[in-house]
Amino acid sequence: MSKTFPRPLNRLLLPMPTLFSLFFSVKSPHHRPCPRVKSGWARAAVLALSLGMVCGGVAPAAQAGSAEEESFNTPSKQPVPRWASLRSNEVYARSGPTKENKVLWTYRQKNLPVQIISETREWRMICDPDGGIAWVSRSMLKSQRSVVSMGTQKIDLLSAAKPTAKVKARLNPRALATLDKCKKGYCKVSVGNVDGWAPQDRLWGAQEGAACKRPDPFTRLGTPLGVR
Repeated sequence: MSKTFPRPLNRLLLPMPTLFSLFFSVKSPHHRPCPRVKSGWARAAVLALSLGMVCGGVAPAAQAGSAEEESFNTPSKQPVPRWASLRSNEVYARSGPTKENKVLWTYRQKNLPVQIISETREWRMICDPDGGIAWVSRSMLKSQRSVVSMGTQKIDLLSAAKPTAKVKARLNPRALATLDKCKKGYCKVSVGNVDGWAPQDRLWGAQEGAACKRPDPFTRLGTPLGVR
């Protein structure tokens, strides 16, 4: 199976709801991770450039350019949760931290933001923008930050990190963008040659702290409801 983006709110992947969906406070118990785009989020990130006319999280420890390296009691010595992105256009999402575990779906979008919520030496448990949780090989992740625009409305990209700043462009819903930095509730992002500041609370992948909850340790990912 492939997870394809961006099909807004089209949640169709696993044949039955998965047990881990019970552990999301904002999801229905019958939430299913949606498919994720073969050709990429780039199409969704088409910007309506205005050229001057309006009509036309980041966890602090994970920000780029951090002055000090802090060691944590994890296999990687890095904090959990933390942000990452997919390294490839083909990443297998598995039910457990080995190659023998079942492939639940395949991600088909390079640079998709994910949050690492648990880890072993060679594997990372991640959650994605649709709340899907699975294990992926650590070699399939990179520390480069990216975000996905949330909601169903376009987001103004501003020339500065303030609501009164000039609108430079607009970001389409569920668009993929590169994250530069965040301050004062705004994040500087870029798509292609266009950059600007967008509200931090409208960007998945820019949250401070955990974006989703870890499943119960007895949960087997990909197991139908009521089965353990």
